Amino acid sequence: GGDVKAHGALHAVEVVIERRKRSRRKDLKKAGVFGRKRIRSKDGEIPWRQNMKVLQELLHNDILLAGILSWFVAQVIKTILYAVINKELDMTRLMGDGGMPSAHSATVTAVAAMTGLLCGFGSPLFALACILAIIVMHDAMGVRLETGKQAKLLNEMVTLLEALGQPKLSMEKKLKEFVGHTPSQVMAGMLLGIVVAVVYFYVVL
Repeated sequence: GGDVKAHGALHAVEVVIERRKRSRRKDLKKAGVFGRKRIRSKDGEIPWRQNMKVLQELLHNDILLAGILSWFVAQVIKTILYAVINKELDMTRLMGDGGMPSAHSATVTAVAAMTGLLCGFGSPLFALACILAIIVMHDAMGVRLETGKQAKLLNEMVTLLEALGQPKLSMEKKLKEFVGHTPSQVMAGMLLGIVVAVVYFYVVL
């Protein structure tokens, strides 16, 4: 008698679970998880349309575009100058750090200048962008510049020791020497960023 009761209770539990599963499937189907019905957000908009809306907003963000344009121009100029000075075209300079002009300085200066032109030079946003630009440029002339000098010295020491017959000291790649910027490179990047922002504001907009 006890086995029959236990079996009956187990069957009742299975029936309840199956009913809940069916109810859950119906709810999901209504919500659009199953079938061809599209899932919509709380405001009734389809998610992929929301993503497209975000992309359109990014493509119309003039402050962001000015910064990216300034970085690209600086990298192109840097590559051309490197090719002229060293008599060879190194395409890695398009994405590399260091060199004339400073792409970091050009980028943050363009962002700050465009923020001032669009939001006002007395706005909190311009103050924030300006302080950020100062920090980035100071870091480029300070810590990053010294890091590049140390990397160059270490590379020369390793080359000298290997030339004297010492075994290879490390399997690591050659240390990156183009890291920071000289004050003139930072100044050139800053001026470039201002020019790009002003041209973008008065010509493109």
